[in-house]
Amino acid sequence: MKSPDFYGKYELLPTELKNNGAIISMAESSSPLTQVWSTNDGFEWAGKDPNLDAEFVTNWVTHDLGKTVGWKFDAGRDFSRDFATDTLGIVINKAAVKFMGLKNPVGAIVRNTNDPKKRAFKIIGVVDDMLVESPYAPVHQAMYFLDYENVNWIELKLNPNKSAASSVTKIQATFKKFIPSAPFDYKFADTEFAAKFAAEERIGTLATLFAALAIFISCLGLFGLASYVAEQRTKESV
Repeated sequence: MKSPDFYGKYELLPTELKNNGAIISMAESSSPLTQVWSTNDGFEWAGKDPNLDAEFVTNWVTHDLGKTVGWKFDAGRDFSRDFATDTLGIVINKAAVKFMGLKNPVGAIVRNTNDPKKRAFKIIGVVDDMLVESPYAPVHQAMYFLDYENVNWIELKLNPNKSAASSVTKIQATFKKFIPSAPFDYKFADTEFAAKFAAEERIGTLATLFAALAIFISCLGLFGLASYVAEQRTKESV
């Protein structure tokens, strides 16, 4: 959301896009789906090891993020408009449960010593770990907070019964209608994820090539040493 004109359009955009059949769900978040933009420390909870560096990936989201990106709940529930108290609720991933050492995470209270408001947040749900960064690295412990102000990205789940091209055309027209001053820029999540694998594959290929080159250079050195020794022995025998 590269323009302030995006803000205040949260209800208008999904209504229009659902009516024209382009999407089935929309949400907003403070970080993109395929990157970590925010980490915070200072979190406290009952039973926490005082020596533990409690740093978490933190993401502020709107109500429909779970439905849009396909959260799978291991325990508890998603954010709901039926509960006003969810403004002080958090959803965490399974990596966070393991990191925190919680046997019964749902209902546990989490505080942040860096929070000027000294708020107490209640864990309302636990979701399966999602791949965000490297596909070859462990998933980081993460917390999701409900917040309609601290968001920068719009996530759209396209209508599976429509072609992606036709949906994008409708989305672009809708954005131009409601936010004419802002540039229309978008990314496909699967393409972004594929790029991560491609990058790792390139690194693997380069590592293999450099390893082969190192072996080749080593062999040249051994060959040179063997030739030198053989020459010296030939001179000695003569």
